[in-house]
Amino acid sequence: TSLADFFPAGLPPGAADAAHSTLGAALETARQMGGQAGETLARACRDSFARGMQGAAWVAAGGCLAAAIWVRRAFAAAPGTAHAGPT
Repeated sequence: TSLADFFPAGLPPGAADAAHSTLGAALETARQMGGQAGETLARACRDSFARGMQGAAWVAAGGCLAAAIWVRRAFAAAPGTAHAGPT
């Protein structure tokens, strides 16, 4: 479902645009709507934000893992040249 699916029919176009721009604007639009429709929109906005953040966190975790693997391989000591420690 799309966030637009939760907009009531009479919502002004400017309010719909604001709701799509940021979470804060979407929650303010929901507050202005009031009632059950506002609560439904606010819940949908929070859920969408949380799902987006979860996806971004997984992508970031994958990037960190890939970077760690690359660093490990790029800086691995060549056979026979292992660092012996402090001298």
